[in-house]
Amino acid sequence: MKKNNRRRGWEKVILCGALLFSLVPSVANAAIVYNLHSIISPDSSIVFELQPKKGPGRTFREDSFPIEIMFYDTLNMPEPGVPCTLTVGRRKFSSVSDSNGVVLFWLPKRLLSKKITCNAYPDHRIEGLYFLYFGIILGSGFETGAGQLEIREEGVRILYPEGFTEKAQDILTVMLDERKVIDSIAGIRLHPLKIMLVDDNAPGICINGYGLSLKQDSSFIAGELFHNFPHEWVEVSLDVNYGIYEDTMNRWIGDGLANYINKEIRQVLLPHDSSWVNKPTAGAWNYDCYEGKVFDLRRWTIAGEDDSGGGGVGWLGYVLAPFFWENIVRKSDNKQLIAQFLAEYGMSDDKSQDTAIAILSRLSVLDIGKELVISGDDYREYVRSQSVYIAPRGVSVIPVTKFDLPFSMGDSSQEATSPVRVVTLGNYMLERHEVSNAQFTEFLNTVGSHEDGDVLWF
Repeated sequence: MKKNNRRRGWEKVILCGALLFSLVPSVANAAIVYNLHSIISPDSSIVFELQPKKGPGRTFREDSFPIEIMFYDTLNMPEPGVPCTLTVGRRKFSSVSDSNGVVLFWLPKRLLSKKITCNAYPDHRIEGLYFLYFGIILGSGFETGAGQLEIREEGVRILYPEGFTEKAQDILTVMLDERKVIDSIAGIRLHPLKIMLVDDNAPGICINGYGLSLKQDSSFIAGELFHNFPHEWVEVSLDVNYGIYEDTMNRWIGDGLANYINKEIRQVLLPHDSSWVNKPTAGAWNYDCYEGKVFDLRRWTIAGEDDSGGGGVGWLGYVLAPFFWENIVRKSDNKQLIAQFLAEYGMSDDKSQDTAIAILSRLSVLDIGKELVISGDDYREYVRSQSVYIAPRGVSVIPVTKFDLPFSMGDSSQEATSPVRVVTLGNYMLERHEVSNAQFTEFLNTVGSHEDGDVLWF
């Protein structure tokens, strides 16, 4: 049994199995993934074992908790008819995987403090995957897709409510196109993909798939389809199929490749929207972030303010790590470098950062250890050649929309909503000044810090 514990995104906190049932709260502008992956055979039936413990997190209010295991073979084809048991304390639940290779258990809340053991009994070697996805907006409850309509093709499933067949087909086409780009760049073996369309303002916690709200505007939906979903699809696949996070120092591989491939996807599928192709990470385009600093991607483990002496990376890793991959592909003059690296690294028993660096150095004929140490000044010069903005010192970029794409005003799921207009809003910049809490309080009291009815607006 392999537990994959990753810290990504807004510190993308991945709970130990122990905290699985005291769920983490949603975090603004972040996607959080927790996954368990295992190899099962007639000689090894354990899918996973969990011992829930008390810990920080969101209070679990639902009556029961879903545990869904997806069984598939090495070609990502579903494995139907696999007997599976879930033992919780002294109770045992049994089921058999369906035509999609899926078995779903709903555990009563009162049993969630007990030890949980999942076993499967296949007649040949298969794989099992269980993961939770917390989207950047999070509703209540859980999303499993059970009972929804479905279309699927080549390992991609789109589950949707009645009346949204055309939308589901469009999304299926996008994801299949993205998979072709991913394969051409990196040859990654991707995990089976499930996207659940939700006719609500926000999906709940998603089980073994990714949720997409049909009531969000088109700019937000495009951001999910062309940024968040392919990023997580690539990174989770690198984790479960290549074991990159067996060494937590390999984040430059996981998030780095995911963001590099994301940009390549947008260059192929959205070639005429340069602002979207080069979409910056929030707060990343500012001279203050880079000037005179040196960043060591070998030390990148978390997002946030971990820039100790200029050696830490923090938030900037999301742009610096893909910059690293772009650099070494260009310098090596080998467009198949990433695919060759992953093929060899995936076969290695040693998943350490040192092993990854050694393999990549040999294949690229570059000193990868040195390439992973990036000068902030060099990166700033690189940005100058890109069709993106970078804020000068003392100025902040104010983003107007979540993703820099035109959106359709009024394009909700309500058919009567009209008119539909294509709207484009541009980001802008404001000069910024550091003030003390006392100065800010004085400002609020001077200009008025209350709305009508004496309600605080700040």
